[in-house]
Amino acid sequence: RGASFRFQPSIDAISEVQVVTNQFSAEYGRASGGRVNLGTRSGTNKFRGRAYYYFRDESLNANTWNNNRRGYSRPAFQNHDPGFTFGGPIVKNRLFFFTAYEYDNIKEDTIVDAWVLSGSANPQFALPAPNDPTAPIVNLNPSGGFPGVQVGHYITPVDTPAKKHIFSQRVDWNLNGAHNFTFNYQLGRSNDLRAFSGTNRIADSLIGRIRNTDAFNLTHNYTVSSKLVNQVRFQYSTLDPSSAQSAGATSPAVLVTFTPPGESSQTQVFGSTTSSS
Repeated sequence: RGASFRFQPSIDAISEVQVVTNQFSAEYGRASGGRVNLGTRSGTNKFRGRAYYYFRDESLNANTWNNNRRGYSRPAFQNHDPGFTFGGPIVKNRLFFFTAYEYDNIKEDTIVDAWVLSGSANPQFALPAPNDPTAPIVNLNPSGGFPGVQVGHYITPVDTPAKKHIFSQRVDWNLNGAHNFTFNYQLGRSNDLRAFSGTNRIADSLIGRIRNTDAFNLTHNYTVSSKLVNQVRFQYSTLDPSSAQSAGATSPAVLVTFTPPGESSQTQVFGSTTSSS
């Protein structure tokens, strides 16, 4: 399973980070280069909590090199990220809880910079018209008395938002000096269009990547003696990935490879497709 699919808890819910680079024990699998373990925070005998709000805006960002090269200004960008944590005792010295929630809302634009057909259009496959007044209509590959294909420059900003709900709940139970239990529930809801980088893909090719995850895990630690400890862990998790295509799930996709004026060969993507990003 790709790392981008996995649940990532709120940073305010993390108490410890462990990086394992080699000599993996038998409990770790499906990782050859390294592994990062995150330990979540637990409640204590005192009620403690915090609320926060992070904000970012395009006025604090530099423009990209590619936008500067093409003479485009910075696209719109805003990041609103509120959240909270709260933990404490249910039964002092015995039962504790810790809750964390974060809502990461990114409002961002990217720029579509493509060449589209000019003139006659196919009613079965609508395309936007060229809209760049500084770029002339160009004939591609005219030969043998045929006029070739007329294309024009098309440029437009496209809204590519990303929204994530991140929730985690932990309960710790100290049964006695030898036994303690930990229960965790983790919820993740992600709807992300930011994977679309603009460039030469027409807006109808946008693929909204949806990742819904739920995980339940239980840990039992048993201290047998001062030299022997046993741990049992159980987890049940679900991942529901899907894609929402802006032009419709059954809309066709057309990939055209050609050389734009003054540039190298590239592939233009029209319609809905998951084969390009």
